[in-house]
Amino acid sequence: MYLRKSIKIVLEKGTFHKDAPVLILGETGTGKEYLAQKIHEKLGIKGKFVPVHCASIPDTLIETELFGHKKGAFTDANDHKKGLLEEAHNGTLFLDEIGDIPYHIQIKLLRVIETKHFRRIGKNFVYIRKNSGRFFC
Repeated sequence: MYLRKSIKIVLEKGTFHKDAPVLILGETGTGKEYLAQKIHEKLGIKGKFVPVHCASIPDTLIETELFGHKKGAFTDANDHKKGLLEEAHNGTLFLDEIGDIPYHIQIKLLRVIETKHFRRIGKNFVYIRKNSGRFFC
């Protein structure tokens, strides 16, 4: 009850900008994802809300899950794969437990937040994609 009341106050009194990334801090079970989804809805963002629990994705797969890959980028890349960044295009990507992913991936995500561009994993080419989504971490 107290948690819902606190979130209601944040939503009523908070000032949010559609293009600004948002950092939500709190212990497990405090409603970070719920708050992120309510902010997404309050702003009227037309794209999807894509929640990602980063700690549940193995370190060996996190990069391809987030950024996607092109066919032939590595041994088992038999098809093109859109990553979660593309899935959240024009929407919101909520990255829960972002501190649990490898540091070099955190650096790549910071670059995406700063520039709104990212590269799919690919072999012998550069694929740069503009990201119009917003980030909640």
